[in-house]
Amino acid sequence: MKKSIMKVDSFIPDGKTKFCFLFGSNIAHSLSPKLHSTWMQSNKLNSVYLPLQIKEEPEFLSVLKNLTQIEGFLGGNITLPFKNAVLNLNFLKQSETVKKIKAANTIYKNNLNEWCLENTDIKGIEASIITLIKPNVKFEMIVLGGGGAAATVIYWGIMNENCSKIICVTRNPVKTKDNYKYLSNESKFSIVKLDEEHVHNLISEVNHNADKKVLVNTLP
Repeated sequence: MKKSIMKVDSFIPDGKTKFCFLFGSNIAHSLSPKLHSTWMQSNKLNSVYLPLQIKEEPEFLSVLKNLTQIEGFLGGNITLPFKNAVLNLNFLKQSETVKKIKAANTIYKNNLNEWCLENTDIKGIEASIITLIKPNVKFEMIVLGGGGAAATVIYWGIMNENCSKIICVTRNPVKTKDNYKYLSNESKFSIVKLDEEHVHNLISEVNHNADKKVLVNTLP
């Protein structure tokens, strides 16, 4: 009988393997676990990045709190609908950006051994938009959606001096205003309801303005 030889191409965890998670309620389609795990393995890191699908907020908060007590947990990313809910864990140190926009997408441990919350969406948004607009060119931004991702896009637009106007189009304008109080004091920000009438009026309005337009879709 010939000797059977099994070739293993996939990552095999051991007792020293560290782990990260993507937290969310509907993440079966996400490419993040595969992308991050591939990067970890290509860099010879004994780590793995896994999807952790959770439906309810109390369960998410309980699971995350327990994970921060486990030595092998490195952190991870947080997506819908928990970017706001994670702020309810008071022991997590919030960055100034997170405090401002009331949304976080990343949990990690800093050099002082403190668990921290950050919002790295801003870097991704900036990297995407600056490829579309030439330097020092004025532009308007239309943001579809009113959740945590939208708040991050809007915050970036407010901080960008070349962004002259930001229009948020969302199903529930009142909820967005209540969740993100800082928006009420921003002169270049406005919000409209996502329905046929308002969208039709919006299209007519933006077509009469010569500024460049950037459309950002944050809806799932």
